[in-house]
Amino acid sequence: MTRYDAAIEVRMARIDAFWSNGRYQEGYEILESILFDEPGYGKAHSYMGWYAYARMQNYELAERHYELALKFNPAFAGTYINFTIVLIGMGSYVEAIKIARRGMNVGGSSKAQLLSEIGRAYEYMNLLPLAREAYKEAYLMAETDEAMEAIKGAMVRVKRKRQLKSFGFTF
Repeated sequence: MTRYDAAIEVRMARIDAFWSNGRYQEGYEILESILFDEPGYGKAHSYMGWYAYARMQNYELAERHYELALKFNPAFAGTYINFTIVLIGMGSYVEAIKIARRGMNVGGSSKAQLLSEIGRAYEYMNLLPLAREAYKEAYLMAETDEAMEAIKGAMVRVKRKRQLKSFGFTF
């Protein structure tokens, strides 16, 4: 269930302002108060997921908050890319691919980023042809030169790995 509350969104904007200025603790305190007041506010769970993995390096806590974010607000696009990154970091590649694919259908999501993460998951699984295909699709959807260059680098890396594999190297 998606709940929207203008007063909470004002508080969420304050978190964004604090975090963009490196004032993470102050933003975190507001976030905690939002979740105390409204434990079903999905976007706040998504932010808490980001804080848990990016600031606390607590991937399990991040995973729990991202699951709640998707439960309460599956339309918030920001959850999908960050949850995918967390799952890849935890070695949960198949689940990461599932979440990224779900995110592809959400308005406002970056399809190029999600496809690139799908490619990375396949690459870690040593499914190099699938990784290459995901990266190629991501490249075609990329919106900036920087994104295109990063994805191009990933495609080159996968090509090298495939060549090494053909010579008998294992990963």
